[in-house]
Amino acid sequence: MAASRKDSQANLALIAELESAGVLGVTSRKLERWRQAGAAPDIEQESHGRAGSATRWPPHTGRQIAALVGLLKQQLPLRHCPLVLYHLGYPIDFGVLRAGYLEMYEDFAMRGRFVRFP
Repeated sequence: MAASRKDSQANLALIAELESAGVLGVTSRKLERWRQAGAAPDIEQESHGRAGSATRWPPHTGRQIAALVGLLKQQLPLRHCPLVLYHLGYPIDFGVLRAGYLEMYEDFAMRGRFVRFP
């Protein structure tokens, strides 16, 4: 695989981990899109003092991305994936969960499945 300018060492290491586990087709661009959608965690910045800093993905990220790829292969829309990933035990930002549940509730309301509270 040819590395592009956006391929950080952290991304390349994660992509290699995924490929060795049989999860193919993940790119740095996809990782960023999934991170922005809240389905992948944020990259962590490690300070090395005067030696600079480095970025790394949290330790669970490989498993989370593998689960995400599986959900996407089942045609689940990306906007719904964080809810399922949270249910599977992966850490998802509260704001992302809130937005997902509100969207789901609005979808139910539009379909006439509105729950009325007293």
